[in-house]
Amino acid sequence: MSGIAVIFGGPTPEHDVSILTGLQAVRALDRRGEAPIALYWAKTGEWFQVPASSEGPDFVDGIPRAATPDRLVLGEGGGFA
Repeated sequence: MSGIAVIFGGPTPEHDVSILTGLQAVRALDRRGEAPIALYWAKTGEWFQVPASSEGPDFVDGIPRAATPDRLVLGEGGGFA
């Protein structure tokens, strides 16, 4: 399966700004009919898939309740699997 994923968050000082801009990108792609995958990189280094409908306030207390743990693996031909 291939598709578009938007990665946001991360263990950086810009974590919160990254969440907001990442969610904006997810919405813009969704409006175009791309059905993007929203991947949240927690401050702890963990990865989570979150609903594309997630909003900024969902992240105020950390990992959103609707988040699903995920693991990113480098694919054989590049990209992530």
